[in-house]
Order: sequence, then structure tokens, then C-alpha cells
Amino acid sequence: MIICGPPAGGKGTQCERLVDLFGVVHLSTGDMLRAAIHANSDVGRQAKRFMDVGELVPDSLIVDVILDRLTQPDCLERGWLLDGFPRTQGQAQAMLATGIVPDLVVVLDVPDDEVVSRIAGRRVDLATGKTYHVTFNPPPPDVEVVQRSDDNEETIRVRLATYHTHCDAVVESFEGRESTTVIHIDGMRGKEAATETIQSAVTTLRVAALPLKPVKAATKSKLTAAKSFKVAKPQISFKQHRELVQKPRAVRKLVICGPPAGGKGTQCDLLVQRYGVVHLSTGDLLRAAAGTALGTQAKAYMEAGQLVPDALIVDVILDRLQEPDCLERGWLLDGFPRTQAQAEVMLARGIVPDAILVLDVPDDDVVARIAGRRVDLVTGRTYHMTFNPPPLDVAVVQRSDDNDETIRVRLATYHTHCDAVVESFRGRSKIIRLNGLLPKFTIVENIHDGLAVPTPAASPTKSRKTVLPTTSVVPQVVVLGPPAAGKGTQCERLVREYGLVHVCAGDLLRAAIQAGAPLGMRAIKYLDAGELVPDEIIDALVLDRLVQPDCKRHGWLLDGIPRTQAQVDAMVQRDVVPNLVIVLDIPDDDVVRRVAGRRVDPATGTTYHVEFAPPPPGTVVEQRPDDSEEMIRVELEMYRTHNTAAAFADTKVVTVDGTQAIDAIARKIAQVMPCMPKSPPKKAPPPTQRHPARETKKSTVAPAKKAPLKMIICGPPAGGKGTQCERLVDLFGVVHLSTGDMLRAAIHANSDVGRQAKRFMDVGELVPDSLIVDVILDRLTQPDCLERGWLLDGFPRTQGQAQAMLATGIVPDLVVVLDVPDDEVVSRIAGRRVDLATGKTYHVTFNPPPPDVEVVQRSDDNEETIRVRLATYHTHCDAVVESFEGRESTTVIHIDGMRGKEAATETIQS
Repeated sequence: MIICGPPAGGKGTQCERLVDLFGVVHLSTGDMLRAAIHANSDVGRQAKRFMDVGELVPDSLIVDVILDRLTQPDCLERGWLLDGFPRTQGQAQAMLATGIVPDLVVVLDVPDDEVVSRIAGRRVDLATGKTYHVTFNPPPPDVEVVQRSDDNEETIRVRLATYHTHCDAVVESFEGRESTTVIHIDGMRGKEAATETIQSAVTTLRVAALPLKPVKAATKSKLTAAKSFKVAKPQISFKQHRELVQKPRAVRKLVICGPPAGGKGTQCDLLVQRYGVVHLSTGDLLRAAAGTALGTQAKAYMEAGQLVPDALIVDVILDRLQEPDCLERGWLLDGFPRTQAQAEVMLARGIVPDAILVLDVPDDDVVARIAGRRVDLVTGRTYHMTFNPPPLDVAVVQRSDDNDETIRVRLATYHTHCDAVVESFRGRSKIIRLNGLLPKFTIVENIHDGLAVPTPAASPTKSRKTVLPTTSVVPQVVVLGPPAAGKGTQCERLVREYGLVHVCAGDLLRAAIQAGAPLGMRAIKYLDAGELVPDEIIDALVLDRLVQPDCKRHGWLLDGIPRTQAQVDAMVQRDVVPNLVIVLDIPDDDVVRRVAGRRVDPATGTTYHVEFAPPPPGTVVEQRPDDSEEMIRVELEMYRTHNTAAAFADTKVVTVDGTQAIDAIARKIAQVMPCMPKSPPKKAPPPTQRHPARETKKSTVAPAKKAPLKMIICGPPAGGKGTQCERLVDLFGVVHLSTGDMLRAAIHANSDVGRQAKRFMDVGELVPDSLIVDVILDRLTQPDCLERGWLLDGFPRTQGQAQAMLATGIVPDLVVVLDVPDDEVVSRIAGRRVDLATGKTYHVTFNPPPPDVEVVQRSDDNEETIRVRLATYHTHCDAVVESFEGRESTTVIHIDGMRGKEAATETIQS
């Protein structure tokens, strides 16, 4: 609920009664801001900066505080009552744009004269701070009271005029929404009558006995594009926050680039929070260097009105980067290098960042952001005519350089230099291009995902051997497929590897609505009515985006568009035609299986899957209404009916089996891409690299030197896996990994997956396959595995585990199966004996114990138990091997385990 009313209109009284009646959490903006500041949260620290300099906290930041508070367990369980927010239409629109949609808006109507009477009669005892009223609660005769300076009639009426102007606009923002009821209450009828009216409204909503939900779920009729408008995406999760505190951070060295007003500052704050890096800007560094020898030199140039030379700036930066905080925590360079010359000087001095983060924002959006800025010359405070309008009584002006013409000149300069800077680092640093129109937390997640991908080592030899087509065609790619086909995953890889601009209709819609753009406002009317947004709105958003300079320079990637023939026609009419259409083909039953198995923890918003990623024991989850099989099949029917894959004449259409592993799909796509990747895509090494012994059998050079090997070894108990693992580690230098060791290490390190695994083990349950794969995937991304390759021992044990591996993109180069007859296994195990005093193991045939040593046979080393284990092994091993056989990137070999360890090793080496 939201409650509105004039000052002294009775909101406080009604809030107390509503809390008692419905058990909702009462939230006021002031209390939430103070709590966020006291907790020293990210938004709290940002809010404190404004308050410390006497400025009002911006609407967007207040919404962040509120959104963070509304995702706490008490609000999710009990519902909430917002008091004092939103105060303006801008705040209301910002709420709606982030998915905060109330069930009920209560407006207390009190005549202005009555408000004046209530406030103007207030008196305060300065000695005790107690408030009285000359009519309703007069002070005792012996108490000296005064009237507050702003409680006079003139000031009150000015406040009321402001309130009415803003309240009407706020109410208008919520009126007409299917999911929100607005009621006006006569504030003169008494508090009991007002409460009864509100209770009646809630009863009409048929939620009197339930918590008022903080976020309404989108109905199926709104389809995919509308879902995200009703579900607020949380900020950085509690899980990630714990990881930052408990898990040592990798030292990051980052450079961030972006146009003016492109969002660099916001991302810098979030990156500092997430990675703990030291944020460095050129201006701050030069100012901080004052008094040093370098600072004195820089000051001489500045006082002479000259630019500080690049070499001197790099000296200042290099000096700063050697400070202990940068060495321990890493760094984030903001605003440097600005030119190719500065980048080259950096590299010449050995300053090589891990990644270059480039925020791509269309020029028109940058102009809209800057040209709308206004400044109050009296206070210096900055407003924006659309996103944060000034109060009616504040006189503001536009800065002289905030006009359209000047901004576009600055942008032209930025594009010229930014492209040159990025090219200077290409091949040395990872280049991560980001859609700057996405929500800020989505951008930081995309940065995190990009940083998680290994940077391919620069190698001129490899680049000459690349077999992909070399053409200067700018890729214009459309990716189509049913829901849950993996389009998002492949799009992320294409953006990362080819530097394409990712254009998604849903993201453009959200950005347009959040910015209050005309197309966004038109779209939101349809979404609120539960209808599809018309093609012409989607077309206009998408087509306007595709003709921006960054799309023309880097190419573009359309995700899920066009959906209809009308959209195809609109693209053709504007001469925006793809040169490649990729269709991810997934059988309907597989789509249903992927979507219908999804479950959500309503308390945290975490998504699980009953098969691939089950929730931890004790976690209460629920299925979204539109994830039911019936609704999915309706959506699939619409997709099949409107399939537009072949709608473009002379455009190449490639259909890819979407049931393959992620890496296999990516390799198929790479073969048909109309350009070279900006950074070579990760791919499985060819057989000649994996098996150099085919060229010379006596070769002892480990292939891991050229392409790190990825191997799995399978075999029955006592089949010789341990011996072969030791020999393979010696021969190829790979990292030997066993499931048990990795689980124990993850638990010992108190990592997120380790803690989840421990929950299952603590209650005596098997750790789910998906969680084990998470442990393995986390381990396989460590530097030693990336550089040396790996050997998995004891995993996967079942077909489910193998499929889970492949689904997450863990694809081995080689699967080794040691075949040993069952009778031989029985002989090896049943003959084992243990000295209980020392724990040493003997064998009655191969390594008999000394005569004076007393040994026993383990209870599970008897023949009957061994044969049961072998039957289980054969059933699962055959299914595991079948999962990998037939894959072009994986070789499966069977080895006779009776031929001796040397012969087995030679077979693997060959």
C-alpha cells in the first residue's frame, strides 16, 4: 500500500491503524534513508554524500533504497505500507520502472483551510520539545510555548500548493492500472471511518487475509517482453555480499571507457563495491600528486595553461599503481587513457589492464541525458527536466556546453579516440563491450560474466592458423529460437567474442519506460492492460537502435526479433537486413522440461530447477504461473506459427541443434559468422594438437604446452585409475581433480557452492549433480586448470552428471575407459587386507603382510558386495560413455586394463 495526504492530514494515525489491522511493515522514506546510511550500504553511502553537502537525495537513489528495503524477508512475508513516497510524478514513474507496483493507493483528502487550522495552531515547548495545539491540546498555563517559523499560514499554503500539484500527478501515474486500486477518503469523517473505508477496499481486493504482495506477477497474456516489468530485479545479492566478505578477491586491473553521461560513475561505484578495487581518475591522481616531484612538474604545465604531457600523466599513474592498496586490491582507471598515444605510453611502461570495459550508449540518448540538465546557480544543485525536475519555485539554467551541438562535437571526438584506445589493447587485454542502456545492476553482472571468461593468450602463430573466414563484412545477426533455447547464453558469447552490439527488444522497452521516453510511455499502457506491445512501437525502438553509429561500426545482434512478418517488412523497408539468421532448434518437449522445472524462492528471488539445479533442503520454492506446461505450449505454438527465420531474401539461415552442449553450439555458430572474432573464441584443440604422438610415437612433448588437455578417466574399483592418473599428471602436467577433494576444498574455503554442498551433507543427503558440477566448474576456471589442463577422476559417475556437465559447457577432449574383467576386480579387492594398528593396506597375493602383522578384511571387500558395486558401475559407465560418444570435440578410448600400466599409458598418449 501507499498512503498520501497533505501535512497534518492524518497519515500517521492511519498508518498505525493499518499496521495493527493488516500486519504490514510501515516504511517512511526518512527512516529507510537513515537505516541505509547507518548500515553503511552502497545506496546509504551514496545518499550520505548528497546529504553531507546539503543536497536532496535524487529520486533514483531513493528508489534504490526502497527497492532494497522491500526485498527484505519481513516485507516479502507481511506486505508493506509506504508513507511519504512517492512525492512527485518522477518518483512514481521511477518506482514503476523498477517494478514496484502497489495493490492499493490511499489518498486522504482534507480541505486546505482545515490543514491550515491544524498546523497554524501548533505550539512547541522548547524546554521539553513537546508539541501542543491551541485548540485541540492547549498547553498548561505555566508552560511557555512558541510557534515554529514555518507553521505560519503563508508558508503552509505554499506547501499545500506544491503538495496538490505533485499529488495529482502521482495519483494519475497509478490510476488506470489493472493491478492497482486508487481510493480517495474524506479526511474530515474521522479516523475510524477512514480506516473502515480502507479495510473495505482491501476486502474488495480479496487479499484481506493475505500479505499485500510487494510485486505483482505478470500475467501470461503479457508474454515474455512484459514479464520483467512486474518483477523487480534485486541489487547485488546477499550471497554475493557474503562472498565478498568471506572469499579472497582476485586482484583486478581494469579500465572503464564511455561517453559523457554514459554511466561510468555509477559502474565505478558498483565495481568498487563488488571487487574492492581502488578507483582512480586522472584528475584525482594529479591533485593527489601535489607536492611530489611529479606533481610539481604537472602543476607547472597547468599554470602555464598547457595540457600535462601523456608521459608525465603515466608517470603519475604508474607511481600511484605501486602503492600498497593498488597492489593488494587492484585498480580501476576512469578517464584514462583518453587517446591512443596515452594508451601506447601505458603499454610501453608495462601497465597492462586485465580488461577494458566499454559502455556503449547511443548518441541520441547521451544528448537527451545531458541536454536536459539544469543547474540552480544559488545552491549549485543539478536537476534534469525529465528524470529529476526542479521544484516549481527554483530558478534553474542550462550550462552553455550542455546544448545539442556541443554535445555531438564531444561525442564525435570520444568515438574517434575510444575506438583507437580499444584497438591499442586488443590482444593484450580483454575487451568487454556493454549495453549502457541496460539497468545498472544488469550491466555490472554482464561485466562480472565477461571477466569470468579466460583471456586467450596473444599468439601471432595461432592467429595465422585461424581457419575462420577473413572478411570485412560487418556482422548483422539475428538469433531466433523458442523460450529457454539458450539464446541469451549464445548472445553473450557472440557479444564477448565479436564485439557486437546486443539489441534486445525487452531491454529497449525497459530503458524507454525507465527514461520516460514517449515510446516507453506508449508501451506501458499496453503492458498495463495485459496486451502485447504493438509492432510499430517495437519496430521504432529496435530500428532506431540499429542505425546508431556503434551498431554500424561494430555490427549488431538482434535477440528474438523479428517475431512477426510485419516486423520483417518494417526492417526491410528501413533497409536494416541481417546477413545471418541463427535458429536454435529445440524440441517442444525439451522446452517444456526446461521451463516447467523452474522454481523460485519467493523470499530471495533465487531461481532453481527441480532437475538441473534443485533447491537446498528446507528451501520453500514455488512455480511461476506462466511456467506451467499448458502456458508454455501456448507460447510455443505462437512461436512456431510466427517463425520468421526464412523471411529475409538473400540472407543466410543456419539452424543449430540447441540440445548440444553450449561449447558445441558456439563452435557451429563460429563456423558461419561473417567475420573474424575480435578475440579468438575458445574452442577444442584439433586432434593433431591433442595427440602429437600420432606424428611421432616417441615424442615426449606434453600437448598441454600447446593446448591444455581436458580429460576424464573412468574405470571399475581397483581398475588402475589411480596409477594412470599419477602417470598422466607426470606426462602431460595436467591438474588431477577428484570429486571428493574438490567438495572438501570448496567446503573448507567456505565458498558459496561449498556452503550449499555442506547443507546436503549435514542432513545425510547426497549432493545434487548440479551442485557438484558447480564445484567442478568453479575449480576448472582456476588459473592452474586453464594453463595446464585437467584430469577428472571419479566424475561423472552417472548419465545425469554427464548431461549436467555438458549443459554447463564442460566438454572433455578425451574420455579414457579402463576395461577390467569383473573376476579380476573381485580378485584385486577381495584380497585386500588392512592393519588396523597402522592403517596400512596389504594384498594376500600381490603384497602379503609380514607374518607378525595382524590384518583384517574390510566388511565391504567381500565378493558379494563387490559384484553389486560392479553391476552399478557398468550400468552407469555405459550411459556416461554414451553421453560423450559421437561428439566431434571428444574422443572416447577403451583400454584393456589387463595389459599393464605402461601399455595403458602408451595407448592414452597415442
